[in-house]
Amino acid sequence: GETVHLVTFDPPEIVYIDKVESPRAVRMHSRIGSRQPAYCTATGKVFLAHSEDDVVDKVIAAGMPARTSATITTPERLREELALIRRRGYAVDDVENEQDIRCVAAPVHDHGGNVTIAVSISGPATRVTRDRLPELGALLTAATGVVTENLGGTVPRAEDEAAADTHRTG
Repeated sequence: GETVHLVTFDPPEIVYIDKVESPRAVRMHSRIGSRQPAYCTATGKVFLAHSEDDVVDKVIAAGMPARTSATITTPERLREELALIRRRGYAVDDVENEQDIRCVAAPVHDHGGNVTIAVSISGPATRVTRDRLPELGALLTAATGVVTENLGGTVPRAEDEAAADTHRTG
């Protein structure tokens, strides 16, 4: 019952390429083709969590100004969040990009295990509550896993992600 976005990555931003609007009267406003910063959106953080360090560095260098009082604004805190996303399998925008909007996002992988697109569920924080995030994250990762499989993609194994984390952190 919430808005679903299909998103691509054009560092340092994400680009909305398709969406299904929530049928509810109160919903997130977005436009196909519009851009948002990667560091403070759930979809952007999905891409960053699976990107090489130089891409993350490029996004950080572009600036991380606060968009709300909850926005992550330091490189250290962002890198901690990206490690959590890799472990958990999904990302959260906890009212970080837009006031009163919360989002959950998960990756779609190509045949080489690279993240090619991300899918998000977005809605008012009163409906997309913190308590619902694990449930929505699980539903979304299951759905993006099916999409990955149907497109001939490969989801990296947990040990591959752990090795990538070791490489990213030095």
